[in-house]
Amino acid sequence: MANQGAKAVPVSALWAICANVHFALFTAHHTWNLQRDVAFWLTQHLRAVEQDFLPEIFRRILRRIAGEAGAGRGVGPLSNRA
Repeated sequence: MANQGAKAVPVSALWAICANVHFALFTAHHTWNLQRDVAFWLTQHLRAVEQDFLPEIFRRILRRIAGEAGAGRGVGPLSNRA
């Protein structure tokens, strides 16, 4: 026999190695799925927020730049400040 001096690896050690590899792969796969799900949720949520709030945000920005009906409170080139 060629492997007379070799020590036998216990079956429990092989199971432990397989379990560790399986756990690592499962954890990586679960983490990837979780990241994908969170990214999908954020995309959907931010799209809804964007549709609801962007027009109002733009109105506020334009009011701030142009000033409020000549009140001189604007900050941009269209304001009444000299």
